[in-house]
Amino acid sequence: MYILTIDDMRVFDDNDIVVKHSNSAKEIISKVRSIKKLYLDNDLGPDSLTGYDILKWWANEDIPLPLEVVVTTSNPPARNNIEAYLKLLGYAASGHMGSAPVYKRAL
Repeated sequence: MYILTIDDMRVFDDNDIVVKHSNSAKEIISKVRSIKKLYLDNDLGPDSLTGYDILKWWANEDIPLPLEVVVTTSNPPARNNIEAYLKLLGYAASGHMGSAPVYKRAL
């Protein structure tokens, strides 16, 4: 299982795969299909879907969702939307990594 970062500005020490644009993110998610941890930014630059859009797309595909999501966006309204959607998907808050909230999926 892999650690995926979807973020146009940040990279983390433990990531296996880093993508900066929504098209690349969807392609990687579709091919890899086994993501254990996701670092998710919302604002991925011009001409790109948001991280929230990618999460909604992923939840509607026949692809397993990650076990853990770290919400890295510094956009407060977007963070609130992502966190609310994660809760709808069955994730629970499990702490913070710095200022980024961490959510884990119940198995």
